[in-house]
Amino acid sequence: MELASSPAARRRAALLWLGVSAAAVLAGLTLGPGALRLVRAPGTTFAELLVQCCTTAALVAVAGLWLAATDVARAVVLRRPGRVARGRVGPVRAALLALCGITALAAAAAPAGAADPPPAVPAPAPVPAPSLDGLPLPDRPTGTRSAPGRLDVVVRPGDTLWAIAERALGPGATAGEVAAHWPRIHARNAAVIGPDPDRIRPGQLLHLPSPPPPPPALAAPLDRSPPLPEAPCPRPRPHLEPPASPSRSARPRAPWRSRCSPGRPHPRPARCHARRARGPGASSSRSTSGCGAPSRSGPTGSSRRRSRSSGATGRSRSCCAGPPPRCTATCTAARSWSPGRAATSPGWPGSRRSGRGCRACTRASSATPWSSAGCTCGTAPARGRWRRGSSGSSSAGSARRSTSPKPSSGRGGAPAGLVRCDLGHYVASMIRALAATLAALGTTLVVPLTAPAPAAHADGPGAGGPWVVSVGDSYISGEAGRWAGSSNSSSARADALGPTAYNDSAAGTGEAIARCHRSRSAEIHVGGGVSSLNLACSGATTATSTGDTFKPGLDFYSGSQGVGQARALQDFAAGHNVRMVVVSIGGNDFDFAGIVQQCVQDFLLSPSWWKDYCKDDSSVTRNFTAANVATVRSRIAGALTNLRTAMRNAGYADSQWTMLVQTYPSPIPGGSGFRYGQSGYGRQSTGGCGFWNADADWANGTALPTINSTVTGAISQAGIGNAKVLDLASTFNGRRLCESGVGLYEEVGLPSWQSAGAVDRTEWVNQIRTVTTAGDSPYYIQESLHPNYWGQLAVRSCVRQAYNNGTPRGGACVRSGTGLVGGEPRMSLR
Repeated sequence: MELASSPAARRRAALLWLGVSAAAVLAGLTLGPGALRLVRAPGTTFAELLVQCCTTAALVAVAGLWLAATDVARAVVLRRPGRVARGRVGPVRAALLALCGITALAAAAAPAGAADPPPAVPAPAPVPAPSLDGLPLPDRPTGTRSAPGRLDVVVRPGDTLWAIAERALGPGATAGEVAAHWPRIHARNAAVIGPDPDRIRPGQLLHLPSPPPPPPALAAPLDRSPPLPEAPCPRPRPHLEPPASPSRSARPRAPWRSRCSPGRPHPRPARCHARRARGPGASSSRSTSGCGAPSRSGPTGSSRRRSRSSGATGRSRSCCAGPPPRCTATCTAARSWSPGRAATSPGWPGSRRSGRGCRACTRASSATPWSSAGCTCGTAPARGRWRRGSSGSSSAGSARRSTSPKPSSGRGGAPAGLVRCDLGHYVASMIRALAATLAALGTTLVVPLTAPAPAAHADGPGAGGPWVVSVGDSYISGEAGRWAGSSNSSSARADALGPTAYNDSAAGTGEAIARCHRSRSAEIHVGGGVSSLNLACSGATTATSTGDTFKPGLDFYSGSQGVGQARALQDFAAGHNVRMVVVSIGGNDFDFAGIVQQCVQDFLLSPSWWKDYCKDDSSVTRNFTAANVATVRSRIAGALTNLRTAMRNAGYADSQWTMLVQTYPSPIPGGSGFRYGQSGYGRQSTGGCGFWNADADWANGTALPTINSTVTGAISQAGIGNAKVLDLASTFNGRRLCESGVGLYEEVGLPSWQSAGAVDRTEWVNQIRTVTTAGDSPYYIQESLHPNYWGQLAVRSCVRQAYNNGTPRGGACVRSGTGLVGGEPRMSLR
């Protein structure tokens, strides 16, 4: 066989191989992690396993395609023209043939759609609802309970306490059991999770409590269900039936009747009930008195025992002289059943006595037959019974023995010795039985009826409790939120949140992303029944920055270090009802940190008689050229568009949520507003605000307005129709860094941030720290010139007012008074 190998063919083969290789590499990067999970962490549900298996199969198929392309390219490019030897198979082709053989064997061994036949279902005992193996449904019970889960679990991405409880209980857990178990998990791990059960984070180690015991069994309908073992028949009274004759007792009993004995459950209440329900004309040749000896009727026993039937017009007596089937389920719990007794009954001389169940027994009349006087409760007298249609004499073939020692006489022909159950006592006994049954039902149903439904499977766009989410940079993440004011004598005087202020990891022992500084005082935590999530990160720009320090931007980046904030918002919003997204972005795109550093450096390195201003340094002014402003505006517009796309991808219409875009506040006063002079170094060494007056005026008059107008212009450029603006430009006026009227704790004479009036006499912006002033202190340089604890609580008040109980609005956030309201500065949104 001749193999053509022209230069054109070689080029085509090489290009084909490069294209297939690139596709294979891309597929490996995309599908590889999913295929590895099948080996390292197999899914716990059928859906997860199916996805992992399909991913692995796709990866194998891509590998086979690459091998085939490699073989073709090798044959065309590397070989010279000539005859190919027959009968020789190279290593690449051998691997390809082996792969095809394995695939063929696997396909033959496991044909698509094949399934084992379902196991035989035992009958006729009632069974729970069947389960769907591998697809547990949270809203309906499943069939069997699997073994309890692990005692410790690590929270996975996208996990909820409902899902963790469901995995711990197994696929057979019902919705009620899961609803009862996840609050136990939250209670045991409250120190890790916090008060809000929805704020679990990936990587948290949770300790699981032991699974709850199964709920108590409920009494089923008497005509369908087997007897309840917890309701034994009472011990039969010896006076109810005379002992059977030896000839009668020697007869073999039916299997179900032979199991009935004192102290044991009635074996067949449903059968008793069926006999009781027979209408006129029915008869029974054999029945039992409760759980005692059976009583019979027949030609030989009619002279000693009463007939069980009154003939064609008679009505069958209950086969249970003890508690009837309807009372069996409660006779043990209530301990209140006993047959009524009367003085006219043989064996009970003296005055009338009654039991604790259907108690009072009186003489019957034709107007009050037993069937209408409550004797369906099972309180029939021990001896004969008056039946509807009888008139004091037995029907043919139904000899009856009177219960009275006197001859039969009574009104309407009713025998004088007959007794009946009083209707009032019957109703009382039924009420007690009903109360016991409702109590049993309550113990089982109270959990699924009262337990709060978790947000795991129900929450989403427009459904569930409201959430607000913050995205952006350090002016919204909570940077500097640890400090309430400033002090040069002792950091403890201003330390409001302590060293764990920025710990937002799942375990609460560190940061989820290093140096994002998401403090507990961050403005997004508005409370008042509104849940919150802080996705912002100190130092973030519109685009994600990777390297030694990961800074997620407002994009869809996804890598080994983490994901962008837009991607994180999309993932979170899909399972939560996000009503408002608060955004602060753009300052770092203008190189905010570099501008501050240059201004402080110029203040420290130039004398007061030859001032070097930062406002005219090229490293600063280049950020505010028209071209750069337009570039930054486009970046911000793209970031806002990413947020809108994320919410749309999560299933939201634009009308279902609001984007609240905030501007930047003024952190320092104008030149005339400093309480420290600009001569010497005191303005920086004492106050931490090393700006020349001219630079401070430029910052408030040019830099800040340019940045804020760029942010608001980006909203229009992006066409965000559901956006509102929170104007913070004047929020800190009167409380700014080094401003007259406020001071350090040692300057205003207050011992600590907890002192009365501290919020009105100290600064709301953190000092500018340098390597020299920070040193080994607990301060971070990156906390410089950011809203501190007081400042963040002030903005939080305005964010809450902007949320406006679910109808967000914009406005300017300004101080409206002094003191604290609910622990926050008194603010107003105008």
